[in-house]
Amino acid sequence: REFDAKFAEQVAAYFKYDLVEAAMLLVGDQPARDGVTYHLAIDQSGLSGRDRFAAAIAHAEPNGLVEVDALRSWDARDADTVMEELAALARAYRISTVLHDQYGAGWISSALAKHGLESELRPNLPSVYANAKGLLTAGRLRVPDNGELKNGLVNTVAFYGRNNALSIHHERTQAGHGDLADATCTAIWAASGRGLTDLAFAEADIEAAFSSNVKEFFNAA
Repeated sequence: REFDAKFAEQVAAYFKYDLVEAAMLLVGDQPARDGVTYHLAIDQSGLSGRDRFAAAIAHAEPNGLVEVDALRSWDARDADTVMEELAALARAYRISTVLHDQYGAGWISSALAKHGLESELRPNLPSVYANAKGLLTAGRLRVPDNGELKNGLVNTVAFYGRNNALSIHHERTQAGHGDLADATCTAIWAASGRGLTDLAFAEADIEAAFSSNVKEFFNAA
């Protein structure tokens, strides 16, 4: 099978539906609190086509729980409007740096700078998704009950290519391309100390378990 011009040897859903549902305990935006460090990540579109411009804010509690405090998703075609709203959101949570992917990195960095925000490239998607899966599996993740986010997470497809490298894929739909899920998992990665630190779910262990589940799925087919 082929995804995004990559041949996949093994394909399966990455997140369990019941775990995603169980983590959706928050309603709406969580107010910014004194003494808490917040992290903002975006998945930027070119403000054209069906992709959406998405943003997520997350923080970590002292007990290691990670919460997603705010979500935004725009399909507006006016970049100035989107950036103004994004900058206002950053100010509300005392955030000065925004994590983003490599798509249009030049223009997004310039646009953020105009609003006094610094930019930083996020790591590859498998890293941020493996981190989110570890927290989800451990019951240490709380996210808003948001339909777009839920759709993006439960429809995340992961596969190992012929070089045995893990890839993350989302089908392109009218609701976007997993944009809000990408932004959310990136914010979670930043809030959790840029990757799992004190969990027993190291990335290699997660991928090994995932690979085992995929093999069982294909053997049963």
